[in-house]
Amino acid sequence: MTPEELKARTKAFALWILKLVDTMPRSLSGQVIGRQLLLSATSVGANYRAACRAQSRAEFAAKLSIVVEEADESLYWLELLEESGLFKAERLIDLRREAHELLSIAIASRKTSKQTDADKRNHPPVSIINRKSAIVRRRRKFHERITSGLTIRPNHHAQSAIFALFSSFVTHHFFRLGSRTERCLK
Repeated sequence: MTPEELKARTKAFALWILKLVDTMPRSLSGQVIGRQLLLSATSVGANYRAACRAQSRAEFAAKLSIVVEEADESLYWLELLEESGLFKAERLIDLRREAHELLSIAIASRKTSKQTDADKRNHPPVSIINRKSAIVRRRRKFHERITSGLTIRPNHHAQSAIFALFSSFVTHHFFRLGSRTERCLK
């Protein structure tokens, strides 16, 4: 979903809540819950728009945290409307589903934006070429150890026997084949 689509979706959610609040009973509880619901639901869209204008990833994540709080609060007031009996559950099902989806989207976006910052600090981007060259370097170093007479000291006795057999095999074939093997190892 693009940012523009999500802006439209949060705006539609706010308009939907506006229509719902206009049809609420004029009792004191209806007015209080309606006012709170109206504030939180309209704040979802407003804060998402502000997040889209953020100057940094940290500011974006902070604004999305507000969107998460407001969407969760909207969900709370919708649940309260249903449980208080001011509206029937059938009338609020779609609104509650939309509030929950907006909440899930905001949580996932915030999580992604925070992970991206942490990943960039801890793990520089690695290309496939860099990985392959690292593997080649390790292989060369391993073969240099074996061919130069250095031994590898594994942790287990069974592994050391296997390494001894392997190193003798490689050494035997290396000296037998001469420079041809040397070219293959590079």
